[in-house]
Amino acid sequence: MWPPPLSIGRAMAVVVVFCVVAHELYPCILPFPANRGTALAFLQPPPCDTSSISSSSGLQKTRRKRRHGQPKSVRKWYKSISSSSSSSTTEIPAAIAGQHENRKGKKKLPPGPFFLGAEGQEMTVQEDINVVLTHAIADFDSLAAAVGLAKFWQHQYPCTEAFVCMPQGAHPSVESFLALHSVLFPIRSLATIDPMHVNKLGLVDASTKDRFGAGQGLLPSAKEVHVFDHHAMKEPDINATVLNLEDVGSVTTMVVERLRGADVAVTDAEATLLAIGIHADTGSMTYDCTTVRDVEALAWVMRHGARQPVIAEFCHQRLTSHQQHFLSESFLRLETTVYESVNIGTVIVDCQEYVGGLARVAQHVLELTSCDVLVWGGLYVQGSGRKQTRRLVLIGRARSGVKFVNFDEIFKPLGGGGHMKAAAANIKFDEDPALSVGAEFTVMADVVEKLKRQVAGRQDCKLAKDIMSSPVLTVFRDTTMGQVAQLLRRYTIHAVPVVGANQAGMPQQADEAAVVRGVVTDVEVLKAFKAGKMDSPVSGWLLKKIGTVDVDTPVDHVKRVMAENDGRDVLVMDRQGKLVGLISRTDILQSYKLYSEGSFTPKETFCGKELATAAVLTGGMAAEESCSTCSAHTECPDFRR
Repeated sequence: MWPPPLSIGRAMAVVVVFCVVAHELYPCILPFPANRGTALAFLQPPPCDTSSISSSSGLQKTRRKRRHGQPKSVRKWYKSISSSSSSSTTEIPAAIAGQHENRKGKKKLPPGPFFLGAEGQEMTVQEDINVVLTHAIADFDSLAAAVGLAKFWQHQYPCTEAFVCMPQGAHPSVESFLALHSVLFPIRSLATIDPMHVNKLGLVDASTKDRFGAGQGLLPSAKEVHVFDHHAMKEPDINATVLNLEDVGSVTTMVVERLRGADVAVTDAEATLLAIGIHADTGSMTYDCTTVRDVEALAWVMRHGARQPVIAEFCHQRLTSHQQHFLSESFLRLETTVYESVNIGTVIVDCQEYVGGLARVAQHVLELTSCDVLVWGGLYVQGSGRKQTRRLVLIGRARSGVKFVNFDEIFKPLGGGGHMKAAAANIKFDEDPALSVGAEFTVMADVVEKLKRQVAGRQDCKLAKDIMSSPVLTVFRDTTMGQVAQLLRRYTIHAVPVVGANQAGMPQQADEAAVVRGVVTDVEVLKAFKAGKMDSPVSGWLLKKIGTVDVDTPVDHVKRVMAENDGRDVLVMDRQGKLVGLISRTDILQSYKLYSEGSFTPKETFCGKELATAAVLTGGMAAEESCSTCSAHTECPDFRR
């Protein structure tokens, strides 16, 4: 047999020959000291002065030197000697043996400086570090706040390194950003963090343990826990050393304010990420949660080098081909139901496999339809063979004006959560035998029922009867346009309903006086004045397209009716179809309490000098004369002036 089997003696001879040849060729690289312990210490990098090591330079240079400062041949020789000394491990320094075991198990040691021990061997001291966690599936706001807080702590404690960890991945748009930019930020894997050496632990954009996934494992051993969250309505379940809950649009804003207060110098890349984080959670300052503090924080990072081209690229990314397909399918499968004037939309799409960025699809469906509230569901199969499981991704979204929906409360029993108006849940059907094929419709119906209960339980919902003006000033069909001009000017209104029988001049019955025939506005009066027809009856100038609602219609629906009728006043009818009130744009604005009372001072009804002149030239009613042109059933005391 050739070659002959390699015996132990032959193997030892080969090793000796190799070492002798290597020593002759490379005497400066492979010296043969008396004992192996000295040889191993000789191969290590020189000791560093721990008192002068900075977190951004000294430690990193030491680690780089440890990894890359030795020739490849030396590393191989070191490995062979270490592995051949199993019977005399006491000769190898403990720290070096530990490093070898970690390298063999593919685990990195936590950062720490090196120094020479009592016998001259290099030892490792694992110093405390500061760690900031994003929540699971990190978004831009969470990542930006984490990077900003790590920067702030690094400024406060220069000798202690601060790192950012994402416990459970990130959104596709964030991953796309980090594919290019991760080298610019102190981001590390959670697996490389030793919990026993975490000094300060920061938790951003959430205040409950379940939002941090595997990151919860750092909580028991951290010496200090700092929570930063802008969901002030949530009840925290973390025993935090410092709890920061503030009512702002973006948690990044809270961190930027601390950076600004400490006058920390941020890089262009850091300022850009901070700006994207603020944009993301405020909808570029369009969400109703946006505050002045968010605007000021964004202005600060823009002044400190935030790059607008990068912000534009990652704040408004285009949909992928998969997302475009699911968006098209969503429009085909969208079902809507109106409950107490709230338009609730539901969608279930068969995705076949999980695709990232489905929340963007749901947001686009909400924005491009008339839905006030949307529950978007995506079915997919995970795994293969016997390990296949059916899953349903549920994503809830609500428009900014909807203040009574709490998706976080609805999705928590399903294992999900998030914000009040934006939350998600991932349901694994095979875990429950009751959840078989078709169970997604049962789950969706249950979510819709919970939404309806929230709609029915809203406390601040106002109805048409709560904000309407009543009684209503009306005129008959035979009232002249000149008389209408006087009424509009006297009562500072823009329109008046026309009621009464079809024939002008005929006696009016009480029931007929409440039947609306149309509306005449100041625009028609101006047209009549320019045409010289101020003596003509209003019956020839009627607008018959009018918006009407009943007394129990919610204000949100009244607003939509008004928008569909070009902003004209909306008439309120009772259950018998009789006119009982009128709602103007001012009534709706005052009901929302968006503006101060000073914004609603009476304005001149007639915007043009010609129309004001028309009201004067046509003459007015005498102060002692009863109003003969308006409907008597209103019994308005202002009709006698």
